[in-house]
Amino acid sequence: MQRKVMLLAAMGILAIATSAVMAEKVEGKAGKTNGAKTEKAKPAATLQDLTLTGTVSKVEKANKKGEKMTVFVLKDDAGVEVILPKPEQASVKLEDFVGAKVTVVGKGMKHESKEGIKIRLSKIDSIQKADEAAAPAAAPAPAAAPAAKAAEKAL
Repeated sequence: MQRKVMLLAAMGILAIATSAVMAEKVEGKAGKTNGAKTEKAKPAATLQDLTLTGTVSKVEKANKKGEKMTVFVLKDDAGVEVILPKPEQASVKLEDFVGAKVTVVGKGMKHESKEGIKIRLSKIDSIQKADEAAAPAAAPAPAAAPAAKAAEKAL
């Protein structure tokens, strides 16, 4: 009986040691591909709320495959160009804003480098012609007027 207990204990220790060695081998291979070291994955960039103002133009560019495609570009006063993504709202047509100065509110990433500022817009929340965006909204009627009349009556 004591011999069986010793045999089971030895088998258990052997199983644990084998598992540890296998885990190290798998972990060691996780960072390598075909013998080459790979970089650790970068954390996903967080999208920022962005408000951009500039002029929209329609440009023909070649994609990575060399195929021509039409894109809409916003160029601000500093010369920074941002490719505009297709708006999620079907009623918004970027074609309607070509040549106009606009204010675009959306989500994206802004990065400063030696070459300058790079902005990548991922989503358009709203787009308005700049003259419409700059127009002040009508001020609501003051709510304090009835209180002022009541104070005058009290005197």
